[in-house]
Amino acid sequence: IYGYNKKIKKDNLMRLVPIRDNPSIIDLTPRHRTNQLVAQYRILSDEDDKDTLLYSLVYSFHYQNMKGKNSVRTIVFANTIGTVKRVSIILQQLKFNVWCLHAQQQQKQRLKNLDRFISGNNTILVCSDVAARGLDIPSIDYVIHFNVPLSAEDYIHRTGRVVRQVSSAADIPVGDEHKEVEKKGMSVLMISPREVNMYHKILSALKIPQGIAKYNVNERIIPMQMGDLKRLADAADIELDEINVPKKMKKHLQNDEEQTPDQQQLKVLQLKLDEMLKMRQWDIDRPKSTYLTKMRLE
Repeated sequence: IYGYNKKIKKDNLMRLVPIRDNPSIIDLTPRHRTNQLVAQYRILSDEDDKDTLLYSLVYSFHYQNMKGKNSVRTIVFANTIGTVKRVSIILQQLKFNVWCLHAQQQQKQRLKNLDRFISGNNTILVCSDVAARGLDIPSIDYVIHFNVPLSAEDYIHRTGRVVRQVSSAADIPVGDEHKEVEKKGMSVLMISPREVNMYHKILSALKIPQGIAKYNVNERIIPMQMGDLKRLADAADIELDEINVPKKMKKHLQNDEEQTPDQQQLKVLQLKLDEMLKMRQWDIDRPKSTYLTKMRLE
């Protein structure tokens, strides 16, 4: 009734609806709060540079900033199944321990990939919101939003994957709500120019007028060969019903004479990539890149 006529006052509504005296009122208004123990950051990037930035983040989290841990777990969220598949290919070819979840997979395959992600060492899960909803995934160190989520609710659910076993309300002592607390996980939101409006809508819903803090990307670990990686993903044309990229690529590359131009290009790019990965330390002494596009949120 209220949605039909907003001018109806509460007292009038109570008279119109047959409710007994002194009813209990249950407020279901979303509070739109994220876990206070999760450090939240954002990165501005051109859409074409997101692959490069993702590599920088994942390499940093899994090889440089482990903070004494033997293993870390990262979830990468994307808005479409196509993006989930594409990102999985790129990270798989970069020799990361990657699994993916999307709605086109059979339930058995999804559960198998989830189990491999949870039981594996230094693992990454690339998934869509629908595929991950309702799954209990403990002990997540990092969440990366490859795409800005389509709602504040999705952002809260994604970010809440970090340290799910810890309740922000229960973990902060009474009376210390306004004190600085030690962060136990990290969420990084990647924002392209076309996603800025959605980012502002999320800020408004979450009541964060000051915005989310900027994440300082370590540009020294961004390889010049990332352009080849982008073309690799375009040339692969592999259906990732089951993320097992190396075996499927071998099927495409068994006979050079039968290869299409795209498959031949893929083989060349793979060779370039293998050479790059043999030089894992190129990131330490590389001069700082200036590729990042300067954008403003205002």
